[in-house]
Amino acid sequence: MGKALEIDFYLLVGENKVSAKELLMTPQVLLDYYLGEEETTDSTFQGGYCISIDGKKWNGKEEFYFDLFAYTLNWLKGIEELLLKKQTSVDVGFWEESVAKATLLGNGEIEIMDATVNGRALTDVSRVDLQQFCKCLLQATQTYSLLAERIKELIFFNVQSIDEKKAQQIIQEMCADEFVQYSSSIEALMKER
Repeated sequence: MGKALEIDFYLLVGENKVSAKELLMTPQVLLDYYLGEEETTDSTFQGGYCISIDGKKWNGKEEFYFDLFAYTLNWLKGIEELLLKKQTSVDVGFWEESVAKATLLGNGEIEIMDATVNGRALTDVSRVDLQQFCKCLLQATQTYSLLAERIKELIFFNVQSIDEKKAQQIIQEMCADEFVQYSSSIEALMKER
């Protein structure tokens, strides 16, 4: 029997980590947070995959950790490369100083690990079924993508009352189009396997 795998997408809202599933029910909370920040920097916009294997948090001992949405995309980019068979080991660094790797094994599994740039291991080296990993990753991505689309809709609905520069920054930082593009590619590649 395979390992129990769970992947959820969480976002930083102030100092709280909130699931995309929860924010999907109340997207205005996230938009209000982004709009309420006087000075938004790229570090205002953080979110990523929170992975649990057999009930144990993989990316974070006490709390899950993640970084900018653009770094989170590295998971999708790397998995796409594995499925395209361009490489058997890819970088999936999901935070600024991460040297996380995903390695395709011959038995239909991938091995995932994360370490700092100075080589200190931050996670256990874990092996999970590639199909199951992709399925969970795509489900989490879909939830986040729906949330990002809802945020866009709220911005466009309230375009008169939102600063145009701030609206563009929110949309750009959330990388919604890139998440959709990579997840569509992975989904198509999975069907070919």
